[in-house]
Amino acid sequence: MNKVNKMTLNYHKDQSFEDENSSNSKLIHQVKGFLFGIVPVSSPDDMFLQFVNRKKDLLPRPPGPRFGQFNTFVKERLSFNIQRKIPILDAYVRDLMKFSESLKFNVRQLSNVMDEIEEIVRLDPRVAEVVLEPVVLERIVKILREIDDKHIKVTAAYILSASRLDKCNAVIINKAIQYLVDLMHDDYTVLRAMYTLISLARAYPGHASVIVEKNALNVALDVFTNYGEGYETLNCVGNFMVMVCQVKLSPDEERVALTILDKIIQVEHRYHYHIVRACDALQYLSFKKHVELEEHAFKRQIALIFHNNDEVASSALGVVGNIARWGRDDQLQILAKDSKFLQYLGKTMTCQPKEFLYKEVCQIISEIAAAQDGAFIQALEEAGLIDNLCSLLEVAKFDVKMEAAWDGLEKWRKPTAESIKINTDVAMFAETGCYSLAFVARDFNGELVWARACCGAGLTQPEVAEAIGLKEALSWSKQQLGQQHIISLRQIP
Repeated sequence: MNKVNKMTLNYHKDQSFEDENSSNSKLIHQVKGFLFGIVPVSSPDDMFLQFVNRKKDLLPRPPGPRFGQFNTFVKERLSFNIQRKIPILDAYVRDLMKFSESLKFNVRQLSNVMDEIEEIVRLDPRVAEVVLEPVVLERIVKILREIDDKHIKVTAAYILSASRLDKCNAVIINKAIQYLVDLMHDDYTVLRAMYTLISLARAYPGHASVIVEKNALNVALDVFTNYGEGYETLNCVGNFMVMVCQVKLSPDEERVALTILDKIIQVEHRYHYHIVRACDALQYLSFKKHVELEEHAFKRQIALIFHNNDEVASSALGVVGNIARWGRDDQLQILAKDSKFLQYLGKTMTCQPKEFLYKEVCQIISEIAAAQDGAFIQALEEAGLIDNLCSLLEVAKFDVKMEAAWDGLEKWRKPTAESIKINTDVAMFAETGCYSLAFVARDFNGELVWARACCGAGLTQPEVAEAIGLKEALSWSKQQLGQQHIISLRQIP
């Protein structure tokens, strides 16, 4: 008797799999026979064929099941008390993997083996966690490399998507990701490969960087160009871009990502999930950094704010908010001069029930106001935003009130490029005869360069205190050679 049959007979000795007192004892025996009903035969090929036929005869099968796979009947029974059955399934999968070593040139039988493993993995996440050991995953990765059969590749890709590749060493991870990226070139395997890569990145975020290193962004652009008309492809590429944009991209990779996202946004469909995912990806891409978003693409984002779907509008508003905070000055000018956009902000503050939108709108107004002159405050009044901000001060929660109270008050103007602006504030305390000075130096991007605060006594004239503040600012400025400095003085009443 060969080794596989000896191991199979050992399964029947495991009495923990069944409960003798249970009324379902006969059914459990049937399921057990389904899993381990191999009879002694002369060759591995005949053994596998009889194994499949044995399963077929032992179980009452519902109409229309696929041959050689678990059916609904078995899934329902095995899902009951699955924890007790995991050790049996684990051993069974290991045997299937060993058996698959002899099936390299028998695609049909190997396909049945892979289908069996896929169905076992689908039973329960706990099963997948146990049965997909590194040795099993390594064999599946090897199958991806060696077997040129589309169905087997799709099945193997699904099994990998249910696995925890982070349990494996870096070599296996890199190989698996490379093979999955290669599968994105084939119209039969592209979606399963992309979904698998997304699943791997969600399970372990470090995989996303490896995926980007394998040129997956350029492949994703080709996928969208060739198959982007299908809505499932749109959603898949959108989810893929959300995963990719969460990692640090090079300037070239960033340009490719922006191209893909802009193309997704331009696709019209009665469902809007793909636009939401594209905007989500743009939010990740533009968070705390400047992105080279073209003017036409930026204006498209502004237009999406007026979309009739609330989820699309709110995601687009998040992108515009990031650009208002960390974008270019010319992009802020576009927002400041768009009266329709300002009116939308006012409408959002009165109609939207979501607190986070209030805060987002207030922060956008504050960022725009910081880069404009007094004429912008007049534009706010014409758009009705001042009254809406006052209303928020009365009804909103504390954090929203703080944002609303600050809007329009911070009139800090950015200095010219490659220069530093020093704001000097003077405060007088007549009752005690004291004064205080505060200095804040910021660059063109609003980043803090230098700050200082000090106080003194014996002064009653504000002009003298201002002169002292100017002297201190000039003294610091002289130490910073090779840079232009702008000094702004203000007395706090």
